Amino acid sequence: MELQQAILRNDEQLAVLTSTDAKAKPYFKWVDQYLFYFDTVMDNRYGVRSARTGLMLVPVAAHKPVIFQRTEAIHNMHYTNSVTTFYSPPTGTDWMLAERETR
Repeated sequence: MELQQAILRNDEQLAVLTSTDAKAKPYFKWVDQYLFYFDTVMDNRYGVRSARTGLMLVPVAAHKPVIFQRTEAIHNMHYTNSVTTFYSPPTGTDWMLAERETR
């Protein structure tokens, strides 16, 4: 979201650090088309079997995609246009705090 907003503002401090000869302006023009929808899995713990459900951030009034790249069906997706909801802190992490306190 921050990159998308910086591109929209034409932020002069926005730069590209690369090991190639990629130039900032063409890169930002290319990547901008991919900064419209964002998605994540609802449970991204390792080593835990869980339902493969996701959450997608969709701009207000935009359609909710059900096909990715014209070939792959999108299943078990929940949609929101709330940035706060999409980037909310994880829940059920009390065990992480307890583990840190014992160290």
